[in-house]
Amino acid sequence: MKPPEARHAVEVVTLLALGGWRVARFFTRDQLTAEWRVALYRWAWRDDPASPEPVARAAWRSYVFTLLTCTVCLSVWMTAGVWALWSYGDGPGQWADIVLGAAGLAALIALRLDPIGSE
Repeated sequence: MKPPEARHAVEVVTLLALGGWRVARFFTRDQLTAEWRVALYRWAWRDDPASPEPVARAAWRSYVFTLLTCTVCLSVWMTAGVWALWSYGDGPGQWADIVLGAAGLAALIALRLDPIGSE
């Protein structure tokens, strides 16, 4: 696929960024993935009676945990995946990206107008 024309580049980048952010936020903050994050935490950390703080089971596990629970960190990789779908060509991948971008924008609007925890 050819790169978008300059006048469309901003729209494409915005769409892909919103889509990548939405997927990343789903994994790092959404209630639907809360149990998964708890299981990931238990996989990466253990309680130590001698320490007031949890202890990493292995350094690499704590890095994986951080990567998968940090919205900013994970959005880099999710946006790369969304871009791969987009660059595959016309078809389902681009439609999926449009839906993800629209979902990202809708989530941003919802979070602004009705922040989590404001109930």
